[in-house]
Amino acid sequence: MKKKLGILAAFALLGLIAANVVGAQSAYAPATHTATSKASKNKAGTKKKPAPFVGTWHYDVKGEFDRRAPKPENWTWKWNNVAVNQKGIPVCTAEEIDAAQSDADCPKGSLIGTGNFAALLGPTTDPGTSIGCTGKTLRFYNGAKGKMVWFIVGPPEGCAGLVYLAPFEVNLSTKKGTTSFSLDFPSNIVEPLPGIEGGLSFIDAKYVKKVKAGKKKLNYMQSTKCKGNRQFSMAVTDSEGLHSLKANAGKCG
Repeated sequence: MKKKLGILAAFALLGLIAANVVGAQSAYAPATHTATSKASKNKAGTKKKPAPFVGTWHYDVKGEFDRRAPKPENWTWKWNNVAVNQKGIPVCTAEEIDAAQSDADCPKGSLIGTGNFAALLGPTTDPGTSIGCTGKTLRFYNGAKGKMVWFIVGPPEGCAGLVYLAPFEVNLSTKKGTTSFSLDFPSNIVEPLPGIEGGLSFIDAKYVKKVKAGKKKLNYMQSTKCKGNRQFSMAVTDSEGLHSLKANAGKCG
C-alpha cells in the first residue's frame, strides 16, 4: 500500500477535526480569483512556420477574511494561437512515476516546466481553520500523446507531513492552432484524508525555453498566429461554481 501521508500529517489533520467538531461552519465564504501571464518569447509565427513560445502564468485565490479557498474541481487554460509540440520530446508517464514513487528515472528532456504553489488544509466543515502547505514544488513532464504529467515534490515538514502524492495528468487538446490544457483534480490531492480538504492559495507555472532530445533542442510550445496582444484565459471550477479569468500575456513581437 502506497504511503501517501506521514504520521505527522495524520496527527495534525485529525487534531484539526477534533478541535472543530463543535460550532463548525458548513459553507465557504466567497473567494477572489485572479490570473496573470507573461510571455518571454512571443513572436507571431504561422501554421507552416511556428515560432517558439515561452510563457508563464500565475493564479491566485483568496477566501474572504483569510478563510481557506474552496477546493478546486477543474481548471482549463490556454494562450490564444499557442500549440504544444510533443513530437520527438522524451516522455515520462504518471504510471512510471507512481510505480517508482519517484521521478528520478524520468528521461532527460521530459521535464517541460515547474511550478511553485501554496495551499491550506483543514476540516471540510470549517473553512476558517487550516494549516499551511508550503515548501513543495510541482514538476511538469511531457506525458503520452495528449497528456502532461504533474508531480509534487518536496519535504513534508511545511505541508502537514505529506510525504508522497501520486502524479496526475493534464489533458491537452489542440484545435485550430491553440492547445487547451484541462486538469480534473484527483481526490488524493483535494481530499488527502476523510473529512479534510485542500484549498489552493496560489500557483506560479513556468515552462522551459528548449527541451533537449538527444542532440536536438526542441520547442515545447509554439505560436501559430498573433496580432497585437497575446491573450491568456483560464476557467476555474470549484465548489462555488465557474470563474472565468483573462489576462494579457504581452504584445507579440
